[in-house]
Amino acid sequence: MSVQPPLRYAGLVTRLVGFLIDAAIVTIIALAVTGSVSLVLSIFGKSIGDLPSWLKIVLGAGGWIVLNLAYFVGSWSLTGQTAGMRVMSIRVAKQSGGRLSVWRGAVRAAGLILAAIPFFAGYLLILVNDRRRGLQDLLAGSVVIFSYDRDLEWGGPLQRRLARERKRLSAGRAPHDEHARPLLPGAPGD
Repeated sequence: MSVQPPLRYAGLVTRLVGFLIDAAIVTIIALAVTGSVSLVLSIFGKSIGDLPSWLKIVLGAGGWIVLNLAYFVGSWSLTGQTAGMRVMSIRVAKQSGGRLSVWRGAVRAAGLILAAIPFFAGYLLILVNDRRRGLQDLLAGSVVIFSYDRDLEWGGPLQRRLARERKRLSAGRAPHDEHARPLLPGAPGD
């Protein structure tokens, strides 16, 4: 049985780099959606500039909010990490270690905005908190930790499985896969 290393809480710079990657991804998605809407409108002989100002504001602001909520809250509740967090090998979890619920994710997303309002003071808590929790983490009851997903990395169960398969092949036996189909027609199991 492998021993998990002790939890290491992610600091301000690691989280900031992950967030900047996520911000770039969300911006690219927003530009792609805007371009797609513009293309569809051009088919009908219209442009985004032809829309009433109030509608552009509602669609722009509403779309931005929905996109950010879907990206961040969806990522946190489904996998525990956004793409930027994955690159930085960190993940967000409840204090007990489980994944955030959609509700806690939404509270954490609102906390991200609240932490930025007074000159980013809510983020400065990460520097002084013993578990590196910012305002958003305190509100949502979450922590950001370094990820130790050995199932997806070389050196964990995957490497042991490959070693077993190599051993079987060197002994002259076929690889172990109960779902494998024979390669030659007419072979047993065809």
